Amino acid sequence: MKIAGPHSAGWPSFWIFVGLGFGFGFDLHNYLHEQPPVPMIVHVHAIATTLWLLTASALVLMVETGNVRLHRSLSTKPNFVYPAIAHVLKHALRG
Repeated sequence: MKIAGPHSAGWPSFWIFVGLGFGFGFDLHNYLHEQPPVPMIVHVHAIATTLWLLTASALVLMVETGNVRLHRSLSTKPNFVYPAIAHVLKHALRG
């Protein structure tokens, strides 16, 4: 099994998560205790975006570590998300 090195495609994903952690981590307490409360669609967006970033990063790391077969088998599984995004957008744009 090959380990991803500092010049591999997986490292940008790592730095993205570090940046997101610093960027949103310090403000998380304020976000959760906002007055008036944050709309539910914002929570849905945060969860969906986090899951998407984790999935994309995991798929890149699978290829980097030589698990191409697993990558190919899992890369089409998240497609159920697209209809869910369309559904949420439809309701969010209604108001």
